[in-house]
Amino acid sequence: MSSGLAFIPLFGDITKEKLEAITGKALQSAYEGDYSHIVVDFTAVGQIEKEGVDKLLELFTMLRYMSGAEIEVVGMKPHHSQIMNSLQNNWSFSFSSSLAEVLQRKNK
Repeated sequence: MSSGLAFIPLFGDITKEKLEAITGKALQSAYEGDYSHIVVDFTAVGQIEKEGVDKLLELFTMLRYMSGAEIEVVGMKPHHSQIMNSLQNNWSFSFSSSLAEVLQRKNK
């Protein structure tokens, strides 16, 4: 996207299996890149399963250990935020309404 910024679009349902399938590629890309900010886009996400969120949090933790990058989630729908809130309240990442908001803030 831009120097120091990585973008991970998520599609479909957030399941344990899906997160296990994308974790390796995401970690490899983070290792090869020099990212200070990683944006994860939920715009095209359907349902969210607890086990999928657990794996997503593991991925976020590994990405932060590897790169020290700030993780930011964008594109949350109302039903996503209700589910995420019911699962855990102590998130180690931040939320923004859209990718455009993140890019605008980054370019200031």
